[in-house]
Amino acid sequence: MKTFYAILLCLLTCLSEYSDFELKIIDANGNSMESVHIYVKDLNLTLISNSDGKVILPVNRLSNNTKISFSYIGFKTYITSLSDLSKKNKTVIMVRESTLLESVVLKPLLKNPKKIIENVLLNYYDNFPSKPFATTGFLRYTERTKNEFRFLSEAAIKICDPGFNFPSQNISVDFLETRKSLDFRELDSIFILSQHLRKTREYSFKRSRKKALKENEFYSKAQWNEIIRVYDQRNFEGLNLFDTRIIKPKTNKKGKINLKNNNFINQHSFKLDSVIHSEDNTIYKIKILPTTPPSKVVPKWGDSMLPFGYIYVNANNYAILEMEYTLIINPSKNFVQTFEKINGSKISLQYKIKFKELHERMYPYYISYWSPLWHNATLSSTDKNKNDQYYYNKIEILLSETVLESNEVTVNKKDLNINNNVLFNKNKYNPEFWKNYNVLLETEEEAKMIKDLEKKMSLKEQFEKN
Repeated sequence: MKTFYAILLCLLTCLSEYSDFELKIIDANGNSMESVHIYVKDLNLTLISNSDGKVILPVNRLSNNTKISFSYIGFKTYITSLSDLSKKNKTVIMVRESTLLESVVLKPLLKNPKKIIENVLLNYYDNFPSKPFATTGFLRYTERTKNEFRFLSEAAIKICDPGFNFPSQNISVDFLETRKSLDFRELDSIFILSQHLRKTREYSFKRSRKKALKENEFYSKAQWNEIIRVYDQRNFEGLNLFDTRIIKPKTNKKGKINLKNNNFINQHSFKLDSVIHSEDNTIYKIKILPTTPPSKVVPKWGDSMLPFGYIYVNANNYAILEMEYTLIINPSKNFVQTFEKINGSKISLQYKIKFKELHERMYPYYISYWSPLWHNATLSSTDKNKNDQYYYNKIEILLSETVLESNEVTVNKKDLNINNNVLFNKNKYNPEFWKNYNVLLETEEEAKMIKDLEKKMSLKEQFEKN
């Protein structure tokens, strides 16, 4: 009997050790490493570390000897197994590669950042997938003030893409399940109703606002809920987050890539920031900067938006590995102070996308988007606490599992097709579905804010009210 209990205790110890396998990823100085790419080849599974440098491994799908790779631009790729990670206190230490600054003498062609970007465009169709693929993933949508979340929605998604030789309009996105959906926003009903009237009745801005002031009292709660849902959904879909064809080249009538009329090249200037060298690869980090004078990167705003960012490019084949793009209000414009007063920031948006290589083609695996919101921008400052004055949204998409040459993909001739968008709906919670589903791990700060938000309405309560 004692032997039985000893074996049982041993089994329980092993299970508890692997039931919640949370890793910490740091550099040699002990600093947390965000956005480290974790890849499990046997499962074709992609994970990513949060800003605390943490990630949870799906141990129920792994064996002790399963190989797991950790990679980050500028650091050596680290390959290990689940059992080795357990022996190392669940900590991964990443080691830097050597970095060559732009002052180093390079080949003439590679020293010119514009030429590198041109080569990216010329090799675009060789580096991105030309055949259909499907990918499943996780999406987290949040709206927050300085101190707390006001809106949270999480969903499992599936994307069917016919290949990069087709335009983004041919992509279809399916929302499979929702995990959390909490809404405690303070919204400007006049602003949202005026936007609704502009869309549905094609009113001018002035007329729609005037009508909203008159009519807002006559809408029922159910009508308001539907107006807000449509408003949220329209804004979300208008972001084109699933359009992964970044800096796509234009072709002429003969099908050849035309560099002269490419907006990305013409509307931005570029600077070679650094060259990162490893044993088997060389990567160029190129800064994205405004032109002089500023170009109209967002036509409706003229030259009021200035672009900044970077692109990491593989020097061997000119494939894009990662891109970050930020739009900032032009400080020379008169309305910059008004914009900052309304939004609490000079930044209009921040966008990031990362790609992974599968069978010599680059597939997207992580997308993030940040921007200020206007939901409560026109509410009187007396109605708002100082820390609750500004709303921001952040959307993160982790595309974990990719199926190559999927026969599920059909070419859709219409606009980008988003099916069953339940992100802003109240839906039944399916705990069995989420039991083994790969999700983005929240940071410690985010986890606390989500917990505070759930105190206002538990997960069970919100779904019971459907």
